[in-house]
Amino acid sequence: MNHMTVDMESTVEICQIGGIPVVVSLLSPSDGGVEAILTPSRVSEIQSVALLMCRMAEDNESAYQMRQCNAVYLLGKLLLHTFCTDPAFQEEAALLKAHLFMALRFLFSMERNRKVFKRLFPPNLFATFIDIGHYQFGLPQYTDLVQRWDKLSEKAVQSMAAALEDINLFKGDAQRRVRDYVILELLGSGAFGAVYKARRAGSEMLIALKELPLSDVGLFGATTEEKSAGVGTLTSEVEILSQLSHPNIVAYYESFVEEGCLWIAMELVEGLSLLDYTCSLAEKGRRMREAEIWQVFVGLVMALDHCHREKRIVHRDLTS
Repeated sequence: MNHMTVDMESTVEICQIGGIPVVVSLLSPSDGGVEAILTPSRVSEIQSVALLMCRMAEDNESAYQMRQCNAVYLLGKLLLHTFCTDPAFQEEAALLKAHLFMALRFLFSMERNRKVFKRLFPPNLFATFIDIGHYQFGLPQYTDLVQRWDKLSEKAVQSMAAALEDINLFKGDAQRRVRDYVILELLGSGAFGAVYKARRAGSEMLIALKELPLSDVGLFGATTEEKSAGVGTLTSEVEILSQLSHPNIVAYYESFVEEGCLWIAMELVEGLSLLDYTCSLAEKGRRMREAEIWQVFVGLVMALDHCHREKRIVHRDLTS
């Protein structure tokens, strides 16, 4: 393990052969339970795994895959565990926390992973966490963060524990269900509702499920008649969009009203958005190559051609 943390070729190979879930699983006890005592050998193993994860997280797709394997949750649980470490092992505990924070900070460096961190830490701790910077090796840089962590109140720690459970991707039977879908993860939320990753019950099919509260006066109106008209308009749009079938256009499946909300089921598109990708390049001091820009532009034009010429559907919300 220690050899692999410094050998980039081995690290790349682990990612290529699908070894990310195996690496992340090493953060969990072998019996799947909760570790009462962290032995010296176990602490050493966790630190090595954290270092390896940092190396893998330098690749955006690998960083995203690690979050999908529940890495943020598992690292956070270990961090909470070290909060109660015997004072006699304070130095060893501080070193372990520094490794855990470093792995979390590397995962945070990937733009698409950042949303799960926003309410994980108290504001002051989060500010220190951000100030470390992206892709920073060197445990001394995490010393101040560890010290601030050690001074957290019990209430703040309990708040983080609750926030961790909210981002746990493997909650078992406690997951929320809406009609034929099991909600797995909140992908994002805004003024007009929320979008979840969901799975169709009884299958492995993953989708994006948009939730639009009917109580939203700005979207659906205030009266019963206005709400009915608003639902009808959006349902009609979904029916129109479901006619489109193109690799560069998100597929729409169905819409329905349930639990006081209009739900829209659509294709789940994994990977980076164009904004995430360009921001990630900028943070690394790079820019998109001309060939990449042309690839994006041609793909966009082909999608519009499918809408306009083949389906006679006009997109009303094109922005630059």
